[in-house]
Amino acid sequence: MASPPSPLLLLLDDELCWLNRHQQYFQKQGFICIPTLFSEHAIHLGINLESIKYLVIDHVLHDLTQPEDERENQRWQGRDVIREVYRYRNDVKFIIVTQVIGPINRDKEVEKWMRDLEDYGLLDIFHKDQINSSPDRTYKKIGFWFKNSQKKPKDDSAGESNFQDISLQDKHLIEEILSNQAFFQGGSYSYFTFLLQKAGLPEQWIQESQGLWTRYLNQDAVKLVHWAIRQGRNPKKLKYTTLGCILEVVLDSIGEEDRVKIKRIIDEYQLVPRENQL
Repeated sequence: MASPPSPLLLLLDDELCWLNRHQQYFQKQGFICIPTLFSEHAIHLGINLESIKYLVIDHVLHDLTQPEDERENQRWQGRDVIREVYRYRNDVKFIIVTQVIGPINRDKEVEKWMRDLEDYGLLDIFHKDQINSSPDRTYKKIGFWFKNSQKKPKDDSAGESNFQDISLQDKHLIEEILSNQAFFQGGSYSYFTFLLQKAGLPEQWIQESQGLWTRYLNQDAVKLVHWAIRQGRNPKKLKYTTLGCILEVVLDSIGEEDRVKIKRIIDEYQLVPRENQL
């Protein structure tokens, strides 16, 4: 029996130098890349070529068929491409790599984009300055996101949790509390690493997560919640979900009002066994 085709990574940018750069680094990580300068071509490939599982997309895309000093934007911009492909292919995962997000209020802008597109397979957003300043580290982060995204949530046979059905409103509530706590606990890297260690998660998971955290607290909180949900159950405590283990640690350091909210979420979605709920 023939083995299934290797997953492909589609690259979309209107600058050839960035396409070449992306392709060079991702090929080193073992990805098979398809580059394109045109958003309509990316949509066609993303919808019709089922072996494409990942897309790296620039947001602002200029029409390269026009003279350089008269160029307008292509009809489909980066976020449009994501929505259009995801309408037909909800198994595809996306990363935005763009220059458009400015240094002022970048955290808030990224958080807004993440929330607008979190139901369309968007995993993360990177600024091209991040690649310019630390290419190896940034491309490694992107590769980690893609490879981790293909892991299926763990079998729920150990219990009746409905943790994968957490509402957007409750996800945002958890993200807000985590972001606020990270602000007062020394930043997302130190605080989220502490949470994962105290939650009793596998050491390999903790090591793999280290490359995810940045100095943008809201963005990192969104990533932590998505990551925890995808991990499913904690293999070291099979009756507990990963998110439930993390939230139990969070309960120790938040005020009473937030404790009530988190305990309600733990109970409603059965994130930990009922007999162990605090």
